[in-house]
Amino acid sequence: MASNFTYESLHSVPDVIRLLEVDLSGSNQHKLVRQANMRSTKYLALSYTWGTNSTQINILLNFQPFLINPNLSKALESVRQHWIRHYPQRNVLLLWVDQICINQNDDVEKGHQVSMMGDIYRCAHQTLVWLPVPASVAAGFQDWQTWRNWHQNQITTSQTIVTQGPVAQAEMVYGLDADYPVGSDSDNRDRELMMAWNHIHDIIASPWWERAWIYQEIMGPDHATFLIGRVSAPWEELYELLQLFFSQRHRHGDFCARLMRTLRSQGNGYMMRLPNCCGGCLDECRMFIGESRDAASRSGNDWGGFAPEIWRGVARVCGCLETILSRCSTSSVSDEETQANQRAFVKRHSERLLEAEALWKPSNFVLQSKKELQERKKSVSVPYLSLLQLMGHSRNCKASVPLDKVYAFLGLAEPGHGIQVDYSKTANTVLAEVACAITLKQERLDILGIAMQNDKSRVQSPTDQLPSWVPDWSVKDDANTEYKTFLEDIRYDSMNYSLGPSQASKTKKADVSFHADSHGRPNRILRARGILADCLMRAKPSAAASSFSHFIGEGGAEIKTVPNARIGDEVWVLLGCDDLFTLRKDRGLYTILGHAMVLERNPLFEDVLSGTLNERVQAARESQHIRDGGLIERLGRGEAATTDLMIS
Repeated sequence: MASNFTYESLHSVPDVIRLLEVDLSGSNQHKLVRQANMRSTKYLALSYTWGTNSTQINILLNFQPFLINPNLSKALESVRQHWIRHYPQRNVLLLWVDQICINQNDDVEKGHQVSMMGDIYRCAHQTLVWLPVPASVAAGFQDWQTWRNWHQNQITTSQTIVTQGPVAQAEMVYGLDADYPVGSDSDNRDRELMMAWNHIHDIIASPWWERAWIYQEIMGPDHATFLIGRVSAPWEELYELLQLFFSQRHRHGDFCARLMRTLRSQGNGYMMRLPNCCGGCLDECRMFIGESRDAASRSGNDWGGFAPEIWRGVARVCGCLETILSRCSTSSVSDEETQANQRAFVKRHSERLLEAEALWKPSNFVLQSKKELQERKKSVSVPYLSLLQLMGHSRNCKASVPLDKVYAFLGLAEPGHGIQVDYSKTANTVLAEVACAITLKQERLDILGIAMQNDKSRVQSPTDQLPSWVPDWSVKDDANTEYKTFLEDIRYDSMNYSLGPSQASKTKKADVSFHADSHGRPNRILRARGILADCLMRAKPSAAASSFSHFIGEGGAEIKTVPNARIGDEVWVLLGCDDLFTLRKDRGLYTILGHAMVLERNPLFEDVLSGTLNERVQAARESQHIRDGGLIERLGRGEAATTDLMIS
């Protein structure tokens, strides 16, 4: 990336970073400030998308050639223009840019600087977010206030008129007249409304929202500004505008559906022009057109009211066809093409509304999290988030380097996890390290339920397998996985919600330690203590396409578990984990196969159940299970014992 540029070593000095002095003249002859203390120097930080490395741009850095990505080149130009417009009297701009200020070819320095990135952005005066969007989003607008007001007016005007009633909503806001000519006030007004929505969709569809690094880049400093073309939007005001559109998205979708129905049945302005062309035959003409429209609707076809055969029929009724056409600005052929384009425009817009539904989640989460952190800062000087929560979000982000799905969030997590940034490690090594850190910090094994949803089909190196107890946060969360179908089919979620949260281990803390595997890789073996709940003794027949397997346990209970379970596998309650799991033992090591649901069928097994849950079981036999901590109670009474398990 840096070509032959020579960096001066930072020597891992605390709080010391490099800063880019941006060339405000536009000649791309920048300077690199080699040693700057981030706590005493006023600077801005840049957040952007790296993009591809296919074609690189050459700039001068301290009079030496330096290669950067095209996206960074565009971002720097956007920053330069923003600075000149808003701070014309200031001739120095110090900017922290990861691609330039970190020696990307030095893994040691890179690891040290990346571990500081949370503080680098927190110490910045503000973050400038270069948001890659189509040029049309900000075209014709000179500033944020004008852009915001125009877009806000498109939607708030509708809200004002809607309060006058459904008739006003249909006729005044949306222009859904009986006739809807191309180029009419209704047509132009609604095109502007849809243009505003398209701009919003372009913003939330920007790849920036899915980057892993953006969380600490925007969460750190109090101030953040989004650069959208020539528009510079304060994050708070952009958030408010996006929320306004988000709240109206379903109503706008309904409007588009009604508009599409109108376009399919309207005569492109001819109905409006009939009174000026017809004499005493006006009612007959309208009746003929109405019957033609109804016939087309019954056959499931667009009416195309301007089609020649329809108007030939009108001519047969009153002979006014030539008069009508002569008063129209376009011929029937061009009208037909124009109306088809009109319908196509609305159809494309409606389709994009559906596509945009999934795009709201990343942008909403980022800006809502920013707002929540701002509120928390009022009572906590440096608010932090749970690493487990952050990793849940990270799996849905994109990163050019897989390790960044972890490292990008460390700066936001509460301290004390002891994870060191090291780009020489494999992804599975880091994932195991994170799982260990979360378990030790929380003294819980709640990560096991997440790990069960790992993509078993992911290709892994035979010498670098991910342990069965480690969640694979490198893979995007999928609501339609086979494992989630399995949980639904065994009624895992419904039991959890109807009978209260699972508390198989009650308040017992996890008793764990972590060990190297036979290859010497650290943190690959989990030692945990647990209580044996049952053993799969006899298989019960199940449907061929079933997502789970059905067994009778040693105590007579029915057990539903994963389809790859077999006789001899065991069901365990692990201390510090509130779910039951089926485990398989092989040469002294256990592997976790997946969740297990124990359905009580034998009175001898009912002593595992406790209190109110046992009463519910008597009323609803099908909901009987041991997830409320009965085994832990037996342990407390000395009626059960724990065992150490080595889990790979």
